[in-house]
Amino acid sequence: ANNSAAEYGGFACLWTASAMVMDEDAEVVDSHSDGFGGGVYAREGSSVQLKDVAFRGGFAGARGGGLFVYERSSLVVMRSVIDGNRAGARAGGIGAMFSSSVELVNCSVNGNTAGGDAGGIYLCCETSLTVLRSTIDSNSAGDRGGGVYALSSATVELLEGSSVSSNTAVDYGGGLYVSGSTLTVSASVIDSNTAGDNGGG
Repeated sequence: ANNSAAEYGGFACLWTASAMVMDEDAEVVDSHSDGFGGGVYAREGSSVQLKDVAFRGGFAGARGGGLFVYERSSLVVMRSVIDGNRAGARAGGIGAMFSSSVELVNCSVNGNTAGGDAGGIYLCCETSLTVLRSTIDSNSAGDRGGGVYALSSATVELLEGSSVSSNTAVDYGGGLYVSGSTLTVSASVIDSNTAGDNGGG
């Protein structure tokens, strides 16, 4: 709790093909980064695996209030919560860029906020998100993509009873904002989202 960093990873920073595993009711609470990854920042082929973990109350001045993965890194989250985190710019809950991947299984990404795009999850540049039996609910963005923001050949899959609900965006895409990317929805719900301009759902 209450860890901080001036630039990367308020709680932990993984650099160049590093690995991190957290499980068994671990919590990361109120961690702070002035730059990227309020809780965890991972880059250059690193991997993060979370199981039965909570990331709450994190803050990043730039991107990734909860977690941020970058440059071919991977994030796998199971039976965990990424709730109530904030970013000054983008990616209130989770951010991923440049051929990275995020997989959520039986998780919640709820109540996160961003001053700009992506209240819940931010994806850019050939990055993938797979969501199974998970909720992306009640997140808010000061610009686009209240729940999910996907840009530049990103791939988003909502599968097997997932939900994107009650998210808000000041501009486009209350639930999801998808540009130059691919969205697949199967046996999932997108409801009660709100956008100030186009694309409530």
